[in-house]
Amino acid sequence: MPYRIINELRGNGIRPLKAVAEKLGMPVTTAHSKMKKVRESIKGTLLLDFERLGYPERIFFIVSLKDKKDREKAAEYFHRCRHVNTLHKIDHSSDFLFEAVFRNAFECSTFIDEINACFRMKINYFKVIRPMKQEKFELR
Repeated sequence: MPYRIINELRGNGIRPLKAVAEKLGMPVTTAHSKMKKVRESIKGTLLLDFERLGYPERIFFIVSLKDKKDREKAAEYFHRCRHVNTLHKIDHSSDFLFEAVFRNAFECSTFIDEINACFRMKINYFKVIRPMKQEKFELR
């Protein structure tokens, strides 16, 4: 796998291929052929600055359902919820880990009240003060 190309694109995915090839010290044609090989690994997503987009409240939730029969229903609910940015099924004593974004604290509080009304659960949440490292894993 051409990991150097992937790592370079993760730093700035909108840079022209010519600039990437120059930085890596390879001909553009070589970079282009290597890019063809990794297209399936690239989802084409963007990293958003939620605060600049008007969503300064970014919260990570860990949810443990009291009734494990509700897992499928809860997964569907969180998957459809407009506030939920990422959703993960996790192991051990908890069921889900997800990130949600909100315009303000009231919107977040309303969301918490809504999910508590829908499901019996233990919920822990943590406000992101400042992202410190994001999408920086380097393939080797």
